[in-house]
Amino acid sequence: MRCPRWSLAIRATLSLVLLAAVTPASAGPEGSRAPTREESIVRWALSYAPVTEDLRQRVREIARSGAADAEARLMEIGEPARRALLALVPVDTEVARVATPWLARMQDLENEVERRGLAQNVGTLAVLGADGAARVARLVPAEARGHVPAGLTLSESLLGDRAAWCEERAGSLRYLPATDRLVLREPWERDQAPLRMRGRSKLELAGTERLVGLNSPVTLEMWVRTLGRQQCYLATDEAWPGMSPEVPTAVKAGLALRRNMRGTVTSTLELTCGVAPNGWWTIESAPLRVGRRSKAAQGSDVARGFEHVAVTSDGKVVRLFRDGELVAARAIDGARFARGVGELCVGVRRHAYSDRVTGMDVRGFRLSEGALYTEDFVPQQRLEKTDATLVLLDFSPSPTVDGRTALRDLSPSQHDGAAEGALFVPVLDGIQIRADLAALGGGAGEVIIAEAEDGGGTEHWSVVSRDNRSGGSSAEIYSNIDPGAEGHALAVPFRLPRTGTWRTFVVGAGLERGPHGVSPFAWQVDDGPWTPVLRPLPTLSAIGGDPQLDLSPLGVSALTAGEHVFRMRLLAPRQGRDRRWSIWVDAIAFEAVP
Repeated sequence: MRCPRWSLAIRATLSLVLLAAVTPASAGPEGSRAPTREESIVRWALSYAPVTEDLRQRVREIARSGAADAEARLMEIGEPARRALLALVPVDTEVARVATPWLARMQDLENEVERRGLAQNVGTLAVLGADGAARVARLVPAEARGHVPAGLTLSESLLGDRAAWCEERAGSLRYLPATDRLVLREPWERDQAPLRMRGRSKLELAGTERLVGLNSPVTLEMWVRTLGRQQCYLATDEAWPGMSPEVPTAVKAGLALRRNMRGTVTSTLELTCGVAPNGWWTIESAPLRVGRRSKAAQGSDVARGFEHVAVTSDGKVVRLFRDGELVAARAIDGARFARGVGELCVGVRRHAYSDRVTGMDVRGFRLSEGALYTEDFVPQQRLEKTDATLVLLDFSPSPTVDGRTALRDLSPSQHDGAAEGALFVPVLDGIQIRADLAALGGGAGEVIIAEAEDGGGTEHWSVVSRDNRSGGSSAEIYSNIDPGAEGHALAVPFRLPRTGTWRTFVVGAGLERGPHGVSPFAWQVDDGPWTPVLRPLPTLSAIGGDPQLDLSPLGVSALTAGEHVFRMRLLAPRQGRDRRWSIWVDAIAFEAVP
């Protein structure tokens, strides 16, 4: 069984409607009429591709040509032309003179494609004719590419197999704009635990006063997962006259990197800096999808997955990147940046105004000399120390002393971090689970952990922020809606290091209460048999030392090394007073049976 079929059917219907809008335009001579709005949206969704040097030069020539059809020719190129123009505007005055209205109209199309989820949706793209099939073939990971089954067209194969493969791994796939590829996200290292920052939380970096100035080449980058829907300060040492008696400055100075909400599902990245003699200088992206949320994450306060955010200056141009994609650029044009007053802070700076708040998980932070990125790139999931590194924080969990959590700087500069109001959220550890399993007669074999929020779910599942849960979030359903025959379904991808027999456990809501506490469900690994869970199961409480976290064994399967999918399908509402479809799952654990 592939999960969830109903979702694919809806997307197929949407795709066919959009395809119908495109087809008439292709029947007539090229340029015989202007494309409709729907045709433009579909063409834009099909146009994504890496920005090459040849394409950049082509866009430059078209923009400089002065031809009446220059904008139409750029629109034919599509989304890569928008990114090429974005990079050219700060460094080419002739392009900048004509490109502003073009970029506004291009961004409008980009926003609509993002809003509809067309850009990276394999199920939708697969039925948009040959161009859609070609883009899917380029987009999907190698693991999802197989031979076309007999009797199926290429598009049908892509829709039925590859789209379902991607759907099940919704939280484990990362889109790389620089290569226009979906890839399986690497597991986070054990020493990259998430540091959760809310409200007035701050991580102050020792000895960094006046360290950052954008007139010199520099790169600031972080891995973050934003929480909530309010403005979020990512990093700052901003200061201005009258800000606080504890921040003595006669001029505006420093920087503030923040996320500004624009509506409910989009936000901008903004960098504001103090400049001489006493002003502010700002660069801001267009509205971007928050965390590129999947449908399963809508309504949650957790953006789906971590994003790489970077600010670079080469001394001439300041650039903002998200997940390696250039989202804003501005020429410095002689501006003289005033360095900050006080230490550079991740989150909210000390003595900041009360309206300065943050809401994010941080898993990596590096400050480097030089502009490491000037065009689209593939971010490293593990930020490494180099000769140019000024600050590289170690996110290994450390004890809290007097309300402050210490983070070691791995660079020779030793700009160690001291966090206030922040906490490390736990990550389930296979070694700890193995020790806990001794109470259930297990604990002999290696334990592999699959975080539940890394999977895909049907409509009423969500990813919920919980400070005391593994990774700081879990997958949950709490719904009074009867889903019909398809059921409420969750699919969690996992990887096994070797072939063998593996015992499966669910970690989350205790199953000792059976259907009175949680919904009865059935579970399955890959395309194996469905096993119903209708009665209470043996349960081990206080997993990893958390008194609210339970573990229950489900069964044993013979599995090969490599990629697999665990599936759960709810069978009925729970039987208590509140007859809702209800369960929450923190992780799935797999123990090797000797």
